[in-house]
Amino acid sequence: MGSVHNEQVNEGRGTHETFDYVTFSDTHVLEKLLRNRHRLDVAFSQREVGEDGAAAMIFNEQILATYISLDAMIKRAHLTPPQMTVVTQVMRGWTGADIAEYYNISPQAVSEHFKKAVRRIVVANNERWHECFDKVSKENEEEENKS
Repeated sequence: MGSVHNEQVNEGRGTHETFDYVTFSDTHVLEKLLRNRHRLDVAFSQREVGEDGAAAMIFNEQILATYISLDAMIKRAHLTPPQMTVVTQVMRGWTGADIAEYYNISPQAVSEHFKKAVRRIVVANNERWHECFDKVSKENEEEENKS
């Protein structure tokens, strides 16, 4: 689960905060986010090549927030070292063949590590959603009992 924070100007009456939620439950969406991070997340790309990015860096706030949330979900998924290596290299733009050659493993092993990593991230995301729903349900129940 990811939280995208938007601050909107409320027609001269100050600002109004809103939160939209992003889920990482769809394996196809998750795979595309991982495979395209080096293209979409300018801050990640610049960090990877060591640039400071201080001068007029242009980025999409929602994409950046999505990737921040994805990083948290990856951490929460407790990937194995091989899974984390594959995911990290995929996010850097490496192909499965590149990873297999560099680490001297089979392309099938790379594919399996990636698929298992994606599944673990989806499970971690779903567990987080259940925790949030349980918390909200409990709060609503407590509120009803006070009435």
